[in-house]
Amino acid sequence: MRTLAVLLVMFTAAAAAVFAPFQLDWLTRHSETLAPSRVGTGFATPADLLEVKSTLAGVVLEDRLVKAGDQVDDAQPLVYVRTPLTGTIGVAARAPRDGVIGEVLVQPGQRIERGDIVIRLQPR
Repeated sequence: MRTLAVLLVMFTAAAAAVFAPFQLDWLTRHSETLAPSRVGTGFATPADLLEVKSTLAGVVLEDRLVKAGDQVDDAQPLVYVRTPLTGTIGVAARAPRDGVIGEVLVQPGQRIERGDIVIRLQPR
């Protein structure tokens, strides 16, 4: 029984060491969800904002990257990336509807994955 307890403790410690970088990465990417954002003239809570996710993996380009407070139209490109395999430039995220950009969660040169939240949008 003591051997089983020792093995369980060793396994738990090893698992914590292996998954710690992933937990820190997740916290880094999602820490903004807890803080309120200023949009327009009033405060918008994260629940009021639409989360726009990337549809492509790649490196974020500075060209035509929207900024907080920008007015956008439905289907307007918001984030462009250079894809890793082909090196082509593609639209990683489009506005799901008309609105105002509440938060831009990516920076030029940042590597993003498909499904990452890249923009928070206050719908009009």
